[in-house]
Amino acid sequence: MAEKMKKFTIVIARHGKSSSITDAKSDFERALKTRGVEETRHVGSSLKEMLGNIDLVVSSSAVRAKHTAEILAKELGYSKKEIQLEPSLYESGLDDVLLVFKSICSSNKKVLLVGHNPTWSDLVNLFQPKPTDVLRTSDVAVITFEIPGWEALHPMSGELLYIGKFDEHTT
Repeated sequence: MAEKMKKFTIVIARHGKSSSITDAKSDFERALKTRGVEETRHVGSSLKEMLGNIDLVVSSSAVRAKHTAEILAKELGYSKKEIQLEPSLYESGLDDVLLVFKSICSSNKKVLLVGHNPTWSDLVNLFQPKPTDVLRTSDVAVITFEIPGWEALHPMSGELLYIGKFDEHTT
């Protein structure tokens, strides 16, 4: 018997604009700049209008990604305490991210993933057929899938609904 297909949504969010490495003890500890905070708030409120609530937020544990996830979660009405920090998403490759997806419960239909380039841009291009440029800081890509569950996620199976910051005047 064939498995029933359901609609799943991934929001791939790159962390907001962050301080330079000279302003932090390490790359991992780099914080968001004021611009990064402001852009992330705008993106979060725009995502709320587009998607409503989110079921799960998973973030790299790096300071700038975690802060981005917290801002987005607040705008989306998602509890900051429920954010899942995933150390493997810092300096990750595609295989690391795909392992995270395999662990997501299928009751979570809308998942926000916060992390870093170059992997995030590669992820967007892996999951859907429209070639995209590199995700800039604070950019998000919203991709939907018709699959039975996250374990069935595979390359080129998604549809890109949106990519950017919801404000073309921001660079």
